[in-house]
Amino acid sequence: FSTDTEYDKDTHLIQELDHCKNLVMLSIIENYTGEDIEYKRFEYGSLPDYATNAKTGFGNAILEKDEFQTLKRFSILEKVNVGYEYHFAIRTAMQFDSLKTMGFIKGKSRIIDVDYKDGKRKFKSFSANDILNKNLSEEDINGKIILMGYIGPTDEDKFYTPLNNKKNPIKPDMYGLVFMANIISQTLE
Repeated sequence: FSTDTEYDKDTHLIQELDHCKNLVMLSIIENYTGEDIEYKRFEYGSLPDYATNAKTGFGNAILEKDEFQTLKRFSILEKVNVGYEYHFAIRTAMQFDSLKTMGFIKGKSRIIDVDYKDGKRKFKSFSANDILNKNLSEEDINGKIILMGYIGPTDEDKFYTPLNNKKNPIKPDMYGLVFMANIISQTLE
């Protein structure tokens, strides 16, 4: 939601977002490197109209300096300009269970390894058509953390992880949205 599209549709979406109790919107830190420095500003994120009722969290990833730019670690928070911004997954976990999230953070370094649980975590996914056609039950969403983002069919926003077969890593194996879901699960488990 970094640009306006159509006034009528945008206005309706903004009104719906204002009703979300625990909304977290993505921010992007400009020139992010993952280093422990003070970043100057955000590159882009949601326009203020979309985030009046939202917390924000940065979605920048730390790409390893290996052959595949693997996703192995994430930063809990970063200093941006005069304040601090939590990682999107941490901020989302806080909205769901702040005590458990603060317990996870306490005593940890700023950069943490992602525990992928050997790929054993499973997340439900629904298509835009499922949502628009109301093919979801209350059981599918009540009491759950809902992430909206891209998960295919192309490899856009897809990365290599340590789960990938290192002997023959043909293509990236995890979408950014699933990466975020793994961090949220790790934080709340």
